[in-house]
Amino acid sequence: MVKSSKLIISIVLMTALICVAVISATPAVSYAEAEVAGTYGGTDASSLWYYGADYLNLSAAKEIISSWDNTVLRTISPVYIAVIDTGITTQHEIFSDTLATNSSGTVLGYNAYASRTGGDTTNISDTVNYHGTGVAGVIAMLIKEFGLQDYIKIYPIKANTASNDSFSVESVVAALNWAVKDGINVDVINMSFGTLKADNPDWSTNPSLKEAIINAAASAVVVSAAGNNSKDSASDSKNVFYPAGLDGVVSVMGYGKNGKVYSTSNYGSAYDIIAPGEEIYTASNYVKETKISRYENIKGTSVAAPMVSFGAALLKLRLLYEGQLRNTLNGNKIARMITNLNGNKVSKDTYSFTAIDYNTLLTQDFSSSSYDYLNPTDIYLTYPTENFDTEHMAFYMVADSIKEIKFTAVIQPYGKTNPDLDDVVEWYVMDNRSGEKLIGRGLNLTYAPEKGGQYKIVAKLKYDQVTYSDEIAWNIDFLPFFASEARVTLLDYQDSDVTVAPNAGITYTGDETVLSLTGIRYCDTSTGIKWFVNGEYAGDGETFKFSTKKTGVYNISCEFEGTKIENGYSFALTVKSAAEKPLNIALISVGCVAALLIVALLAVYFVKESKKKNILRKNLMNEEYK
Repeated sequence: MVKSSKLIISIVLMTALICVAVISATPAVSYAEAEVAGTYGGTDASSLWYYGADYLNLSAAKEIISSWDNTVLRTISPVYIAVIDTGITTQHEIFSDTLATNSSGTVLGYNAYASRTGGDTTNISDTVNYHGTGVAGVIAMLIKEFGLQDYIKIYPIKANTASNDSFSVESVVAALNWAVKDGINVDVINMSFGTLKADNPDWSTNPSLKEAIINAAASAVVVSAAGNNSKDSASDSKNVFYPAGLDGVVSVMGYGKNGKVYSTSNYGSAYDIIAPGEEIYTASNYVKETKISRYENIKGTSVAAPMVSFGAALLKLRLLYEGQLRNTLNGNKIARMITNLNGNKVSKDTYSFTAIDYNTLLTQDFSSSSYDYLNPTDIYLTYPTENFDTEHMAFYMVADSIKEIKFTAVIQPYGKTNPDLDDVVEWYVMDNRSGEKLIGRGLNLTYAPEKGGQYKIVAKLKYDQVTYSDEIAWNIDFLPFFASEARVTLLDYQDSDVTVAPNAGITYTGDETVLSLTGIRYCDTSTGIKWFVNGEYAGDGETFKFSTKKTGVYNISCEFEGTKIENGYSFALTVKSAAEKPLNIALISVGCVAALLIVALLAVYFVKESKKKNILRKNLMNEEYK
């Protein structure tokens, strides 16, 4: 019995040792931990209606995140969400560990309004209605609920005016440009503000705003609220809310607890997706005296938009985790995925809107076969408004201050066509002197004409035997001609000052000399220049090519815009014989030396031959004598 007990104990110990050995030999794999619902300001997140399975479906999405391998996650750089709004109350507890910081722990951010007014661009405080704090608070709470503080960060950009919570197009453009600036490079941009076209048409047509959004959307997902005017975008074009209605934006409507479009939300075909927008619990202000972080319930598309912005960041994190390269996940690609979700639908009238949920974002197959590209319907240009006359819809410059302009071609429907078409776009320039000339391919063109005149920049897309195109005019005013700055000179010196350009030169018969006129670089030469040789008319043109077979001194003058450029400002060209050309003289000298050498060699040869003959003759005579 004792022996049996000892045997059993030995077997158990050996089994335990084997198990320990096996476990020790197995590589350790850590997984992201599933977060339990947090409590914020006394409210348990599990009680928030929109986190439920029928809405954003956080619980299912958290289970997926919890299965992710932390060792892989730690290799991924954070995904940044820029919140362009009224700033942020950084002291609020909701933002602990959720804001972008530098290596020393200082919160990063930018004041776009101050950048235009000369103020403090580091001031991102939210001081009026705490709108930006509430919008960013929605994102911060979601980051914490998923336990993704190390992987998704908020980058606040303050863009409202100094005195209130209103926004100007110029400040928003500055904010967008900063968000995608080298060194910032955010992944998602949230804009929870805007206006109906009826109230401020400039937001729908401003070229700088269009350009800034298109440029931003090339690298970041641009998300914007659809507004709270209860308007159907199809009822009247003036009822479209901007910037949500612009190309390049993922526009967000709001729905309520009943699963229907919320009563105040704008809706219609002008917008892309819908998210919860009623009784959204988020951060309010921070009371410095008592160090209390306050919360409140907010309604509207302002708080629906950040739920989509967080979803875009979550989707990008998923794709990075799955091994996709960061530089291939541009804003347009992720935006296209979001607007093609296969999740729940919210209906109103004849519309059916896709509702965002995070479980679908984390599980749907987004391979190219899962949704189709649309055929192009049109193309248009975006460009900066500097030097642009909106009344005449043309660029205006002066010939001595021509600047490069960057143009971007936008294929419609934006972000929904095959990216391969981007390389098919062709750029042409047409001027008032010549025909159409191909100058580039692709979506972007940076170009500056070489001189004054009237130009057209044209972008063309040829698809399925149809050509889509858009163009913009470009007028460059010539400067007046001043005779005091003019001198006939060699072509290489035409841009030189009249005091520097040579007024005399030497050439040789048969050679061509090209002459031009100083002081005409920025002038209109389309009327032509009359050229004279020794006072006789010799031709027209911006340059003059002279060649002759006769030696002598030739005085070359001209007439431009009725002014004769002659006497001390003409060009004295001395023509010498081609034989006098240094190269020719050298060749002749070499030839003479060679000839003399040949003659000398021949003389030596003949002398030797003569001696041989004399010796032979003597030998023959001696033989005869014998």
